[in-house]
Amino acid sequence: MSRLDDAISNVAYILDTLIAYRNIAQTGSCNNCKKRKDCEYLPQVGEQVRINCPFYKKEETT
Repeated sequence: MSRLDDAISNVAYILDTLIAYRNIAQTGSCNNCKKRKDCEYLPQVGEQVRINCPFYKKEETT
């Protein structure tokens, strides 16, 4: 491969990674879940929050 092909491949990889990150971020997490106050699956302080949780409820913004 030429250097140009390598550069194009690297940029394509970065773009794919950013698109995947955006999709994950849009699925919501425990930090912005509507039912975080009474959720039995809410992690304790210091634990990782869940993403793409099947119990996630989106907060309504006005």
